[in-house]
Amino acid sequence: MAADNVRYALLMLVAGLGIPVLAALNAQLGHRLASPAAAATVLFMVALGMALLTLLATAGLAPLARIAEPPKYLFLGGRIFGLLRAFGHLGGTTFRCGQCGILCFTRTTCISWFD
Repeated sequence: MAADNVRYALLMLVAGLGIPVLAALNAQLGHRLASPAAAATVLFMVALGMALLTLLATAGLAPLARIAEPPKYLFLGGRIFGLLRAFGHLGGTTFRCGQCGILCFTRTTCISWFD
């Protein structure tokens, strides 16, 4: 059991380190596209592609055949995430970094914005 805990802790560490990298890359993309909304859209499209590849590699399309079975309120999570991420991205990372350079998730984001 202890080995599983270490593995999960390392996975969380890698994920935690990935968040500022994602923010920095997306801020740079938003700057180069001159649109934080376009950068968020690209982020979601790439994430959707990766999620679909993972689904195909692990379970195939069979689970999607049951998409109508769960209660509809369970799909609110995706809507809430999309809204929070879109508004958080537009207002938190790229947009504010461009205005003042300090109100962002990490210093790396702001540095990459001005590179």
